[in-house]
Amino acid sequence: MNYQQGKLVLITGATGHVGHAVLLRALSAGYQVRITLREPSKAALIRDSLPGRDHLQRLSFVTVCDFTQRGAFDEALQDVSYIIHIASPLQRPTYTDYNRDIIAPTVQGTSNLLHSALNHPTVQRIVITSSTSAILDINPTNNL
Repeated sequence: MNYQQGKLVLITGATGHVGHAVLLRALSAGYQVRITLREPSKAALIRDSLPGRDHLQRLSFVTVCDFTQRGAFDEALQDVSYIIHIASPLQRPTYTDYNRDIIAPTVQGTSNLLHSALNHPTVQRIVITSSTSAILDINPTNNL
């Protein structure tokens, strides 16, 4: 049995560029992977993007529609050993308040994930990361 066998990794943000690369790397390394999805319909996109059947057998999905709700990650963290948190809202032209639409939900979602992790003794390590796209304000005049 190698180190990864039996270890379950939860990845948030696997539908994004950075998250998808992390997903592929974790599966290639032999981990069991559970990814969170805000929209269950995106599971088919993830499945179709995988290079082999072996990866599919070690992949599962859990829906977490709203990261900002306390307890949103409780079910997702069952039996998880490691967490890689990448998900955060990305700027959209319809967003009018950068702090309300981007920063506050990012902070609240991360806080909720960490709070839930405290209640799951199987969690051994948490990595929190993102990309500059998550904090890029495409409408900088909104902040004036």
